[in-house]
Amino acid sequence: MAPAMDLPDDLVELILLRLASTVSLIRAAYTCKQWRRIVAAADAGFLRRFRSLHAPAIAGYYYNSDNFTSFAPSPPAASTPAIDDSHFSLDFLQVIVQDIVDGSRPQSSSSSWRIMDSRGSLLLLDFAGSHPDDGVRSLLVCEPLTRRYQWVVPPSAGRGFGGGGCEFSRAYLADGAEADEAGGRVGMSNFRVVYELYHHRHGVSAAVFTFTTGGGGAQFSWEEKAIGDIAGSSSCMHVLGHAGGSWYLYAPGGKPVVFDGSTAEYSASESELPLDADNWLSWDVMIFFPSCFRVAEGRDGHPRILTVVPGGGALKVFARCNNGGGEWVVEKMIPCAAAMRRLLGRPASSSSLGQWMSIVTTRPGFAVVSPQVREGRWFFAVDHDTMEILSGFDHH
Repeated sequence: MAPAMDLPDDLVELILLRLASTVSLIRAAYTCKQWRRIVAAADAGFLRRFRSLHAPAIAGYYYNSDNFTSFAPSPPAASTPAIDDSHFSLDFLQVIVQDIVDGSRPQSSSSSWRIMDSRGSLLLLDFAGSHPDDGVRSLLVCEPLTRRYQWVVPPSAGRGFGGGGCEFSRAYLADGAEADEAGGRVGMSNFRVVYELYHHRHGVSAAVFTFTTGGGGAQFSWEEKAIGDIAGSSSCMHVLGHAGGSWYLYAPGGKPVVFDGSTAEYSASESELPLDADNWLSWDVMIFFPSCFRVAEGRDGHPRILTVVPGGGALKVFARCNNGGGEWVVEKMIPCAAAMRRLLGRPASSSSLGQWMSIVTTRPGFAVVSPQVREGRWFFAVDHDTMEILSGFDHH
């Protein structure tokens, strides 16, 4: 048998493509010059093929609470090592001091930051000390693994930004306009941030911040775009949820609007939101009760709409027919109240428990719901693929 070093490049490449993880690939690249040359090919072709064959594992989730922003690691799979959550800590933000708006130099703390969006390895954060009086604020993009960050500062502080008289609503992270040298579309050297701005009596617009680094060093630019033809005459849009790398929004009196994180573009959805016979509220009213509904992501990557059945102790799941490209239809009804009573050890006679509940948050394939009870607050994970109700925990 020929020694490993004598294997042809094509065969070595096939072997390397079948490695289980990026960590294993990095270790292999350090083994010998031949393997390193294949992995680090000048055209980045190997890395693109490896990335297409290995969906990235989810290390965990960041979340905002009342007093801090934190990271919760995912349970490790049998084939992967446990995750050291210290690699994802945001403690490096505590030493960032930045002259943002008016010459003051606010000292950050863990409670000063709120996560607005995430994409790939990046987080988009809002800093409580960066808000001028007119609400147009500086944001920060960071990569916890490398502890790098980049401030996103509007081109002009004050009312000149956005054409005057505008109000900041929210912001989104998006892929870079072009792939970087390694074939990646989003990273600290290549990303976009989209500001959503409301103009009093003049509808909605967006401003796109593009950041790249290359041979000429760091470069950034701002571009404003009108989206009134998509959002309609409404002076605001409401967030419905996030699925498949896109944000779903709703402008009262119109169709849903989709913000695509891969293209940084807004588009009007082709499908009307479903009218729920078990819910007497129209969507123009529902948007003011965000705990009663949520656009979420299924494990197949397609969006779902979850709605709480008022007084019915159930979660209704809508999916789009024709493999995610058609109208919204009821996919399943998940009864929750009886399972909640059983998990809490309550007798069946406690019929009121779980009849009214709210959606707290969602992750791909499941939602966290909380029943309305007097003696505390419990949280349950509802798997909207398997319809399983997982054990709850209390928070007083």
